[in-house]
Amino acid sequence: MKKIKTYIKKFKEAAPLILGIIYRNDKKAMFLGIFSNLLQSAFLIFQIIVKTEFFIRLQDYKGGGTWHLILFFALYGIIILIFHVLNGLANFFMNLVFARFNTYMKNEIGVKASKLEPIYFEIPENLNNLNRAKTGVSDLLWFVFSPIVSACIYIPYMIFTSVYFFSKDASFALVIPVVFIPALVSNLLRAKYKFKLAEEEASATRAKDEYKSYIVEKSAKEMRSGGYFNYLNKKYLDNWNKAKKLRHKTNLQIMAIDILLSMLSMAGYGILLYAIITKSMNTVVEVAVIASVLTTLSEVTGLIREFIQNMIEPMADSAGNMSFAIDFFNEKEREEKAKVDHIDSVKISDLSFKYPSADNYSVKGVNLELKRDKLVAIVGENGSGKSTLLKLVLGLFEPTSGDIKYFRNDKEEKNIDILDRSSALFQDYNKYKLTLRENIEISDLYNIKDNKWKDALAHADIELNSNLFPNGGETIMSRDFDGVDLSGGQWQRLALARGIYRDRDLLVLDEPTAAIDPLEETALYNKISDIMKGKLGLLITHRIGSARLADEILVMDKGEIIERGTHDELMTARGMYWEMVGAQAVWYER
Repeated sequence: MKKIKTYIKKFKEAAPLILGIIYRNDKKAMFLGIFSNLLQSAFLIFQIIVKTEFFIRLQDYKGGGTWHLILFFALYGIIILIFHVLNGLANFFMNLVFARFNTYMKNEIGVKASKLEPIYFEIPENLNNLNRAKTGVSDLLWFVFSPIVSACIYIPYMIFTSVYFFSKDASFALVIPVVFIPALVSNLLRAKYKFKLAEEEASATRAKDEYKSYIVEKSAKEMRSGGYFNYLNKKYLDNWNKAKKLRHKTNLQIMAIDILLSMLSMAGYGILLYAIITKSMNTVVEVAVIASVLTTLSEVTGLIREFIQNMIEPMADSAGNMSFAIDFFNEKEREEKAKVDHIDSVKISDLSFKYPSADNYSVKGVNLELKRDKLVAIVGENGSGKSTLLKLVLGLFEPTSGDIKYFRNDKEEKNIDILDRSSALFQDYNKYKLTLRENIEISDLYNIKDNKWKDALAHADIELNSNLFPNGGETIMSRDFDGVDLSGGQWQRLALARGIYRDRDLLVLDEPTAAIDPLEETALYNKISDIMKGKLGLLITHRIGSARLADEILVMDKGEIIERGTHDELMTARGMYWEMVGAQAVWYER
């Protein structure tokens, strides 16, 4: 009973989502498919009535009234022909919907993901669930349409067949239950075990797929040149074997259940046939009706087998992943926030943040103020909390405790969309396989201006010449599409140009020169200093050469600010900053 309630609950959640998507994209094919299935059911029912009447007239045939037999025989043939035409139409329309559905759902997943809180993607369990959800979206269609198609064609036919033959003889009503119930129980148990399997193997499957990508995709060259193919391949095989063992165990359980229930079904089937033959010999029931039951029995068996194979089994097989997909679409979405025309300052008070399930705080007790015409640099070793603090300032994460307040004209603004007033360059920037111009303009598509992208290139210290960009701004930035590729440093400059192009109040730079030669970064930062004028500037870096330009430098360690001041003040203090400068001084020696 609990499983049935869970199924009904999931169906109520999934049906509006799936039917809404199909209605918006393919409503004509959906309605034609459902209507064709309804007509199929009607003609299947009509076929039983006509066949039974044909056998009755054949039994009463005395050598006259041949035209009655011919009429019913012809009518029966026409019904079968129409049924097959309707079956072809139903399959055509439903296959059309199914074929297009995956494309629709890929888009829906992207849209949904864009509405989730960024912290969602920081939780490993969520990443496992998302991986299963991507697999399960196509299963959602089976989950929703199986009961719909069943309600249109299979269930009405089965109910009518049971009632119709019950009216002839009560024992004939057992035709449907004897064949159907064991198969239904078998597949309900199959769904239970498949769901349990999906939960258990999610982590192993995600790890397996990740290691496989190292071997055959993104790290293949580095892996082979470094000589650690065998190590990664073993990781892949270990997780593959783990998932395989879980699946093998589940398949054995399912096989045992199938064998047991099939034996029960066959026993019931044999008893039913014995009862029908006995009635025929004792002439308790009209021979014509018994003939109709016997011929219909094979049709019913075939239809139930088709129902199980096409509807119940796919639902059972997809139950696990489907549930992940529903849960993903039910995830709470990011709250919509108000937009403002500008901000003048940001004040951070006693800010702390801890990742879900983490033991320690990544940011703890931070106080900071950002103002116009002021560049604040935050330095520290990797893992000191710099990038997490950046995400908090940008509103990507919600603080565990403390406050971040945004001010406009000295007035605090509540619940604003700070991302709308921010421009950021992250160290894990994307390399878009678009044109050079599109790679820059993509950051502010609603504010495209002629040649503004060229100014952003110049500020990022990229020269627009024919040797590097043979087609100018229309040069495709990928060799995969007959374009060009850039070095790591050039790509980082291009990403910086993208951030510069998006002209906003708050400009945040996260390791903007990590791939750039230290000897070149000073010239680049002199240009960035010009861009920062009139803005609130926040620079995250572990390279001291970049931090020298800041009006204030904060040194972070283990999530806390342990030093703050100008470059000269911190050098005088001879603390961690002073040690970092000494350690990195060799980078800037000629």
